[in-house]
Amino acid sequence: MNRSRLVRPDFDTAIVVILFTAIATAACFMPAQSDTYWQLRAGQEIVSSQQILLADTFTHTVRAGDWPNHEWLSEVAFFLLHRAGGMPLLTLFCAAAVTIAAGLSWCVMTGPLQLRLALILATLIPTAQLWSLRPQVLSLAMLATLMWLLNRQYLLLVLPLIVLWANAHAGVTIGLAALGGATAGLFWSRAPMRMRVLTVCVAAFAAACATPLGWRLFTEVPAMLARLDAYGVQEWRAPSAELINLPFWAVVMLLIAGAWRRRHSLAHEDAMLVGAACALVPLALSATRNGPPFLLIAAPALSRLAPAEWRAAVPRVRTPRPWVHAAMMATAAVAAGLLVISTWRHPPDRLNWAPLPGQVLREIESCAGNLYNSYDTGGYVTWFAPRTPVFIDSRQDPFPSALVLDHIHAERTGEYGALFERFQIGCALVARPSVLQERLVADGWTMRAEGGQLAVLAAPPSSTGAATE
Repeated sequence: MNRSRLVRPDFDTAIVVILFTAIATAACFMPAQSDTYWQLRAGQEIVSSQQILLADTFTHTVRAGDWPNHEWLSEVAFFLLHRAGGMPLLTLFCAAAVTIAAGLSWCVMTGPLQLRLALILATLIPTAQLWSLRPQVLSLAMLATLMWLLNRQYLLLVLPLIVLWANAHAGVTIGLAALGGATAGLFWSRAPMRMRVLTVCVAAFAAACATPLGWRLFTEVPAMLARLDAYGVQEWRAPSAELINLPFWAVVMLLIAGAWRRRHSLAHEDAMLVGAACALVPLALSATRNGPPFLLIAAPALSRLAPAEWRAAVPRVRTPRPWVHAAMMATAAVAAGLLVISTWRHPPDRLNWAPLPGQVLREIESCAGNLYNSYDTGGYVTWFAPRTPVFIDSRQDPFPSALVLDHIHAERTGEYGALFERFQIGCALVARPSVLQERLVADGWTMRAEGGQLAVLAAPPSSTGAATE
């Protein structure tokens, strides 16, 4: 979008600006999660110790155990942002990453405004449901940046991007898959630049090892995915056929059909994008979490696979009304700003900025004995009650699979006795209502605090964690 069109905007420019204002506004309401808070704590410890955190310091179950921390740079960035401006500044940063990702995807698209609008809206619907204050949104921005660099042939900037990405999030592996697919697309179309991109692709795999983990990145990530599959974590399950996922399935089918139909007639730059998108199809089909990165690349790929008549510009005659269009843009920006500011001043529960009610937090901090908590709540305790070691948290990497599976079994069945006795549990932070809560109450545990969907219970005076099964 050139400067003159911003100074004297036409209708199309106004529509695009309003669209991205809406995207940025929606991104400003993405919630924090348990991950957000252990990342803040990890960033705090890295900054205070001036050392990258590669061993557990948060738990009483695996304390000092190996932690393959593949997103230490994001943790530092999150903490520094939070220290400077609290949750609003951290949210603004993540919203900017989402908006940049969508903007660069838009820049790589071709075709008339109507086609690009249809594609970006269709892909945003299933993508937005996974937006949250986690490094995965940075991976979206970096993936879009990678495709933009390749499209503009700024190949020298690819390697520094990969190094930055590899230290910020393990999603760099998705970027490497997309880069490999783009390279394959260029070879398929016999593009003159194919050997240069192949050289960059090979170098990118080496650049991804410029992290504290080195080559372990390529072994730890598959091991992590295998564990998450065994645990049944929702976002790592295959996408379902629910109504909300219909745009995803439509994009997959259109991409495959379009790539096959145009396999012998793709321009070089089109083959690169189509190859990158196709390379991400297996990953997207294997886990819901991989859907947003795939859709981010699939949208511009589909814009280049669309029938010629769809990609042709439709001539339109409109009376120039630059001041009306400028007023539309300004009104949208002001309304969005007021909405975001008013919401952040009185944050609703869905933003999850205060996940532990005051009484619950006080009882956690005064716990006699070791704390039990769930996979989903450990991050909250790690940040808001830093002096209380947690039982487990959603990092999952430092924990033996047997421990996590025993935890899942206790949550599902209420059979907690052996697990609690092993770790000398004195109090438990549990969901309410839940099977485990009911079992603890029945066995004489005392309800110490309730708030929201959480409860804190203390062990009977005569026992620490033991119970009959």
